Amino acid sequence: MNGLKIFYIMLLFAIPAMVSINSCDDTVTGDEIDSIIIPEQDVSFSKHLYPIFNVKCAHACHNEENFDGSYSMTTWSNVLQAGVVNPFSPETSRLIWRIDSEKYGYEPMPPYNSNVKPLTENQRIGVFTWIKEGAKNN
Repeated sequence: MNGLKIFYIMLLFAIPAMVSINSCDDTVTGDEIDSIIIPEQDVSFSKHLYPIFNVKCAHACHNEENFDGSYSMTTWSNVLQAGVVNPFSPETSRLIWRIDSEKYGYEPMPPYNSNVKPLTENQRIGVFTWIKEGAKNN
């Protein structure tokens, strides 16, 4: 009888734990990110760009753990490093040079040999617009 009692007690705790773990997955995938349309103006870092940077840049490479290129994209202040993003001047921002590499002749980000899909045209224009609008922490 004790064994059955222990089984039911374990079951009582195991089921809510499994439900809790399965219901917490709010991970956004690359395909979901690519379906989000960034507006032509009033681009928001937190609403429009952070999810893209998180999935396509920070998740694999540009985070505090990997810190590829000595550059983290996990926060607005990290993204806004001098020279990488120059507010109001997208043409002089290295971030633009890398995500629109065909236009500017730089090594592309994300790299071709990575398993991360490149930014869509709408995403590249959105980043350009955000920088042109001052690269606000909004």
